[in-house]
Amino acid sequence: MEKRAPERLGLPSRGQRVCAMPGRNSGGHVAVALTSIVIVTAPTASAGPPAPCPAAGDAALICAVNAARRERARPPLKLHADLARAARRHARDMVRRRYFSHVSPRGRTMVDRLRAVGYLGQPTRVWAAGEVLAWWAGEGRTAAATVDAWMRSPSHRRVLLGRAYREIGVGIAPGTPIGGPGSTWVSELGST
Repeated sequence: MEKRAPERLGLPSRGQRVCAMPGRNSGGHVAVALTSIVIVTAPTASAGPPAPCPAAGDAALICAVNAARRERARPPLKLHADLARAARRHARDMVRRRYFSHVSPRGRTMVDRLRAVGYLGQPTRVWAAGEVLAWWAGEGRTAAATVDAWMRSPSHRRVLLGRAYREIGVGIAPGTPIGGPGSTWVSELGST
């Protein structure tokens, strides 16, 4: 996997940092599938508008991501416990050790984290994975605001709307990678 420095986006909110990274195989051991077939059907007459998303928490972030996908005719992502565990651990680790990156200070990558929780399984299996990060200084940031910031960045939007992904896990940790009040957000997307 190639190493990339986190992107810093000049979005309107002070103290905001966001970063995106699509999964890639390493060492030729795993093939990454970035294609899929999507069947879009028209909603039935009995299908009303989707329920509004909750204001805060993991469920709110998943709902906001799926709302953005629905607006662009992408299928919704389903919660996957292993992806959620990896996302929570990474968010807490960035706050605790004060870094903001897809790669930990000891060189641990997204792929390493997903293998550690058992998501990727066999090294010869075809998979796709992506990760987006954000942190906000201060209090009161919503899932909708976080997804909106990600969607205004081409690299983040590409990950969130990726057709190869079927599952999601999110983690939101109190605090920021630079210390102080705020929150650190991680979304892991994948399919195995």
